[in-house]
Amino acid sequence: MLQNESFEEWDSVWRTNVSGVFFTTVAFLPLLEKGGDNEMNYRSGVVDITSISGMVKISQNHFAYNASKAAAIHLTKMMACELANSQIRFNSIAPGVFPSEMTAKKGSDDRGKSDISESFDASKYKIPAGRPGRLQEMAASILYNDVRSSIALRQRWSILRWIGNERGWRNFAHESVGVLRSYDVACTLEMSD
Repeated sequence: MLQNESFEEWDSVWRTNVSGVFFTTVAFLPLLEKGGDNEMNYRSGVVDITSISGMVKISQNHFAYNASKAAAIHLTKMMACELANSQIRFNSIAPGVFPSEMTAKKGSDDRGKSDISESFDASKYKIPAGRPGRLQEMAASILYNDVRSSIALRQRWSILRWIGNERGWRNFAHESVGVLRSYDVACTLEMSD
């Protein structure tokens, strides 16, 4: 298993999942910093999409991917700490199984959308809902992190894991049963009016 790994594969995955996140954020820093200069007291934010695979101890047969997602999660925390004085919000969303080129056997269609409904095996992923997450649920999580964080400046990361009720994603902070879990990072900066 380990002998099948190649340096080129690792380099490609890390360039996308770690270097890409870092250098894209750095390129937009001047614009992000200007986003906080307004009368409405809104703040700019960065939302990094990582993966639950970056938090598990098993490789799932993709060492490079899991290690790069763990690095992306940590990178988001580091940028939140290093740039706390800039008042830019940093959020990381770590989804479980969602439609993507990685999870879909057929890849993406001409619109860049992936479908895993035919090949999805709920027992393999131990998902009580018996289905992967949906794009609308991912969008809702991004909006939740962005809107909630603009009220009180917080750097946070969230784990998205579908547990099986048809009511959708829930916030563990407000309900005893749910799937959207938010954690403050070590150097959270909270501002009050």
